[in-house]
Amino acid sequence: MNNFEKKVGLIFLLFIVPLLFLPKVNIVSFNAESAGLRIDDFILLIAGLFLFWAHYQLHKRLYHIEAWILAVTLFGFLSFISNQALVSMGILILNAKIFYCVRLLEYFIFFYIGTLSAHIIRGKLIVQALFLWNIVMMVLQKFRFTGAITTEGYAGDVSGRVFGVASFPSEMGLILNLLFCYFMFDNSAQSKILKLFPSYVRSIFHQFYPYWMFALFSIFIVLTGNRISILALFVCFVFKLKQEFKWRSIAPVLLIVSLSPIIAGIIYLITSTDLYERSAELLSFNNLKLFNIVWDKIDLTKNPVGNEVVASDQYDMSWFLRAHKWIYIVRVFISHPECYLQGLGPGTAWAALDGGILRIFVEYGIIGSFLFWKFFSSLAKINQQMKWMTIALAINMIFFDAYLAYKAMSIYLFIGGMIFETNLMKKEDEIKLYSSA
Repeated sequence: MNNFEKKVGLIFLLFIVPLLFLPKVNIVSFNAESAGLRIDDFILLIAGLFLFWAHYQLHKRLYHIEAWILAVTLFGFLSFISNQALVSMGILILNAKIFYCVRLLEYFIFFYIGTLSAHIIRGKLIVQALFLWNIVMMVLQKFRFTGAITTEGYAGDVSGRVFGVASFPSEMGLILNLLFCYFMFDNSAQSKILKLFPSYVRSIFHQFYPYWMFALFSIFIVLTGNRISILALFVCFVFKLKQEFKWRSIAPVLLIVSLSPIIAGIIYLITSTDLYERSAELLSFNNLKLFNIVWDKIDLTKNPVGNEVVASDQYDMSWFLRAHKWIYIVRVFISHPECYLQGLGPGTAWAALDGGILRIFVEYGIIGSFLFWKFFSSLAKINQQMKWMTIALAINMIFFDAYLAYKAMSIYLFIGGMIFETNLMKKEDEIKLYSSA
């Protein structure tokens, strides 16, 4: 990039990057939908048109990631058309929604924003600022100094389950998972500040880095109250330790000793929040019975939300809701073999199915699920950070529709674009160096 291009790019980023730091605000809302038309949509539309035009003018080849996101989007439209045809013939009663076809494509614009930032500014600083900004917001929310903007409007008191600039607690839990993997699996050069200290200080910092990062992120994820994010954090942390230690040495013993106070502190924190009370029935065998009861009794002609077939008293509330939603949509899918390949259609599973993996399968079918797999696996192959960020995303997608979460996906794709372009520039520099030699 020459100086003029960098100046234009910097101005462009000044309009787009702040979207990562601001809460989502709907200008126009749609009935029963958490998403609506936002200021972000208009800015991203202009940005997208500009970036796609620049891509065309520069005659850049289509990378695998771009090919798969286009395939997912185009197949979404085919699935939508199929749904409308089946609904018009009276075969299906669930209507697909066309804006779900382009949601992921809209979020993908942040991938290009990430590639642009790699040429102009140090993207890691943006990620660090994003982390600190959310931590500050969560602390202010916890102590009731400020509220939060949710999918339903402004909430003055969210101290029970804080969520920074995200739209709901589960999304914030996922964002923290993504940021944890980004920092934990970062093998780039050490901080310039850290280089000012003696070597033994740097060595101690490096040895204890995974522990205090795990402790720090654990505290704030517990404050979101999102249980699946706690599991995802633990899984990623354990695999990081597996890379760090030689397990045939004394390291495992030291590991247990070092982790004990951290784990004890996390357990104490969990028991002192409403997360403990909400999880009282989480592992109860009654929940297994619940699925059997709902499977037999559910009415496929009615929306399962608001028409539950049993009372919720004896069951974990999250399992209670998911049992009705999941069984309803699975039974509808099974009863329509003509939808197995292309799915029931994007958006048929309402605003939230509370299960992203299941949602992709029933809405996009076998072919669509394969395309989604190829898209996310192409992102995971960028480097180790993106691999573990994708694994954390997949774990969260078991229990909520994470791939539709605007703020989390914009951060995930921004980081993906930034790392992808950085790696590309390194390869180009190596080629130039080799050819000049």
